[in-house]
Amino acid sequence: MATDSNAHAVPAMGTGPSRRVASGEAEKTSISLLHLPVELLSEIVAHASDPDSTSVLARLTRVCKRLRPIVEEALYREIDVDQDTGRLALITRTLLDRSTTLILIHKLRIDMRAFGHATQIDESGARESQPATSSPAAFFGSLHFPLLRRLALVSVNPILLTDLLAAELPSAAPTLQSLYVHICRHGGDPMTEWFSYLARLPLLRDLELIAYESNLILPLESPELVPLLQLASAHIPGDIVCPASSATVSRLMPNLMCLSVENGEGAALRHIVAGAPAGLTSLSLLEGDDIAIEDYLARFPLLETLHIGAGFNPDRLLPLLTSSQIARLGFDWHLPATYDFLLAIVTGPQRMPRLRSLTLMHADCGAAGSHLQEVLENLNDATPDTIQARVSSLRGDYEPNFQPGCTAAGLARVLRSATANGINVDGQALECIDWNADFDRRLEQYFVEQAVRTRTLAVMERYYGRAEAAAIFARFRYA
Repeated sequence: MATDSNAHAVPAMGTGPSRRVASGEAEKTSISLLHLPVELLSEIVAHASDPDSTSVLARLTRVCKRLRPIVEEALYREIDVDQDTGRLALITRTLLDRSTTLILIHKLRIDMRAFGHATQIDESGARESQPATSSPAAFFGSLHFPLLRRLALVSVNPILLTDLLAAELPSAAPTLQSLYVHICRHGGDPMTEWFSYLARLPLLRDLELIAYESNLILPLESPELVPLLQLASAHIPGDIVCPASSATVSRLMPNLMCLSVENGEGAALRHIVAGAPAGLTSLSLLEGDDIAIEDYLARFPLLETLHIGAGFNPDRLLPLLTSSQIARLGFDWHLPATYDFLLAIVTGPQRMPRLRSLTLMHADCGAAGSHLQEVLENLNDATPDTIQARVSSLRGDYEPNFQPGCTAAGLARVLRSATANGINVDGQALECIDWNADFDRRLEQYFVEQAVRTRTLAVMERYYGRAEAAAIFARFRYA
């Protein structure tokens, strides 16, 4: 980097006074871990475990007989199998050789790619057999998880999911309460059989289905349709229903209390909401098309949680919110109203009397917090002649974009008013309130660190001026 001949060099940093060490030590009393009660030992083991590695717990199993069952319980409580085929084979052998550990597993997550793609689906939806170290059917057919509560299947195709639900899963995991499914492939004719097989999991209460443009859909109305009476919570993609179907969510899942719909579109989204059970206590519409939620809100008198996107009319929605039981309210990516609407919700004569939590996702910035610090590294190749333009361009690329009628000051006022009335406010929109001040502070920190690395204040002095650059440097380095 070119340097200014008049630029100040970075002053040498002193090491500072050494820390004094106390001359005396408190008298210590040694207590054997083995004399502690089991509950306390379990807490110690939990704190010693590393969520990213099992090596520490594996070593602890060899310490003594009393500690081993406690450590094994922590070691096997949650099993995560990524797409590493070798890791899957190792875990499978371990569970087969030591079947007593199966009773310890409460949560299991499997990336189905670990099976070596034993069953793939071509573009027409037909099966393709390929060599693999194992198969999902063999895995769940040979292992029995008597206390498994939560199962996550990642990157699974619709045909394989249907096969597992029809055959192996019900007997392999009879106590399953929560099922997360991420669909990776699509193609072929729409598939509805999977839904009826869910009834073979009698304790299933929570279903989370992540599928984009999948051929997996909820079944059409039919005399043979068996509703899932046990299901209490469902997260579904918006394209999982056929708008022309007479089958509604309330017909398929009559006792549903929590419904979350992601990427709902047009008629399909309206069909889902209009046919949702009247007993819902939670409704979330995430990243979908606009919907006039005020047309449907009266259908759900027990609603306590509501998260919505754009499409509503503020003047019509406000009185409905005021008279509702809603305690947790969230707004998604776009807010078709000014902050006067939010202020009316949290304060004044029309405020929501039961509101305790407000989530604001409607405003966003390109980067904030630690990510913003990383973005500033793009200035590393800037010179004294280009630094002003580079910083201005970077700020413009990442600063918040507020919609008309909304400002950072208005959002800050909403936050203050809500907090004063005991309402907790969160969400990414809050990052926009002090974004410019945070950008300036992190920019100063970046310049100081860059000056230390390059041993020159040339770029920093050109941006701030010599006196201000020196003051900023001193404030950061000698604080």
